[in-house]
Amino acid sequence: MDRASVLLITKSVLQGAGYDLYSNAIWPEVAGAIVKNLSSIFNAGIPDVFHKVIWPEAFFFIFFI
Repeated sequence: MDRASVLLITKSVLQGAGYDLYSNAIWPEVAGAIVKNLSSIFNAGIPDVFHKVIWPEAFFFIFFI
């Protein structure tokens, strides 16, 4: 079973339940991964750090999504 099928089944089961799958299940996982793996993005005000640390980390993270 692929991800699209799981998402379709989950959305149909939760329809009308007042549960937002994206904001209650998916987004917390994405946000947690960003904070854990790219914590340096919150220090973007230092250009040298951005070019040495933040940019390669961000590119690596986005490339493998």
